[in-house]
Formats: sequence, structure tokens, C-alpha cells
Amino acid sequence: MNITVIGTINKDLILPFRDLPIESFGGIFYDVSVLSRLLDPGKDRIVPVSYIGEDIATNFQAIVSKMPHVAQEGLIPIPEKNHKVILEYSTPEKRLERSLFPFPPLSWAQIEPHVAGADMIIVNLICGWDLDF
Repeated sequence: MNITVIGTINKDLILPFRDLPIESFGGIFYDVSVLSRLLDPGKDRIVPVSYIGEDIATNFQAIVSKMPHVAQEGLIPIPEKNHKVILEYSTPEKRLERSLFPFPPLSWAQIEPHVAGADMIIVNLICGWDLDF
């Protein structure tokens, strides 16, 4: 099965209520990492389609390279900081979410080559300006 996952790879900074900060990847990274655990590396292929900022590209690609059925040709490097989301909890139930360093929207021309042979397409919109079509 060929699965294309379209959206944004975030660099998340989570500021829990009365706890230590947590930094992690977010956005479509969650979709890709879960699928990579559930699917068969011998039969299935996952193609994330997202911009990737130069500040995280090397680290992100090293992580994804350990997932043998995740293809990297849909990752589009750009010479900017990666999109960042700060999630700040003021109580255990209440949080403020802010986005920094937004990416430009993905165009159909960037996405189309990765959906042609897909058996499944997952679109995970993060910020409301992820796509321009």
C-alpha cells in the first residue's frame, strides 16, 4: 500500500502546566511515525509531503531514515527556520497555541507527483494556510 501524508512538519515546544518544557516534532510527523509502526516495511510505503526548514532538516532526515518504508522525496527543503508551534498550558485544561515561522503554502504542483500512485491520501492541515488550492 502506498500512503501519501500531506501537511506541515512542526517543531513543537510544549510548556506543560508546572512541568519541564518538551520539544518534539509534530504535525504530520505524528501520522508518519504511527503509520511506520503499524504498516509492513516490506509491502507498504509512506510519503510525507511537507516543507522542511534548514534548521531541522538533517536531524529530521536522520530520524526518518530509521523508518525503512518512509520515503523522503516528498520533503521539500527550504532555507528558512522550520514552522514552530508553542503550546503553553496555564492550567491542566487550558492552553495557548502560537505558531512561529510559518511556511508558504504547498502548491498542487508540489503535491501532485506524490499522489498519482497513492492508495490512500491523508491531509493533516495544521495552520489554515498549508495549501494554496
